[in-house]
Amino acid sequence: MCDVCGRCYMFELVADDFRRIVRYEAPRIVLHGVRDITTLLEEDPGVYASQNGWECAREFPHLTTHEEILSATKGLNPWQQAGFVVRDALGNRIKYLSPQYMAFFFAMGWQNKGFGPLNLGGENFDFDCLVEVHRFGAEHTFLHFFPKWAELMAQAAGEYAELVARFDAYYAQVREVTEQRELAQRVKALALPNKAWPALIFEMKKEDVRTARTFFAFIPRSRFLKVWKSHRDLFRKPRT
Repeated sequence: MCDVCGRCYMFELVADDFRRIVRYEAPRIVLHGVRDITTLLEEDPGVYASQNGWECAREFPHLTTHEEILSATKGLNPWQQAGFVVRDALGNRIKYLSPQYMAFFFAMGWQNKGFGPLNLGGENFDFDCLVEVHRFGAEHTFLHFFPKWAELMAQAAGEYAELVARFDAYYAQVREVTEQRELAQRVKALALPNKAWPALIFEMKKEDVRTARTFFAFIPRSRFLKVWKSHRDLFRKPRT
């Protein structure tokens, strides 16, 4: 929202209809930034919140170092606060999210996708969950909060890379085919290991996708799971 004085006000809508983990007492908007649209410099949002009777994001002036902020995140209740946002004088921001919040975030997210059991502190962590984390490119964030799973994540990434390489090897044999009938004959001759694979190859051709890694990153989980399970069952390896 901009006013006649040339300032842009930044608000966040907080309400249970839009929440992920944190619970809100009541739906409302909260001011968290003010920028002069002429100079593009940030100003103190607390001043304008007081002038206009708005709620402003809380500040924590006693947290002044990286170590202090990291330590403070470990004591947060994830149902009340996700973490902290650090802002410098130029308006650059960085998030510090609590490990407890991220545990709930990943647990709820992946279990809602149908994977489980997802026990971040136990030994029965579902290997397929790690494959999904890797497929969506979220492994760096995940391992930042849960480094104990680094070895198993590396194994998941390796098995996923094998799937991609195997699928790319099949696809390379038909990628340049342009005539539909010839394509169907060539795909049939590939003797693919799962009945779901031909449809995926046809779709890759239709969408002109060049690699399986790119394609797998965007297909629905249910479709990917069929491919992943067929690969896993055919080329299963013992896991450490």
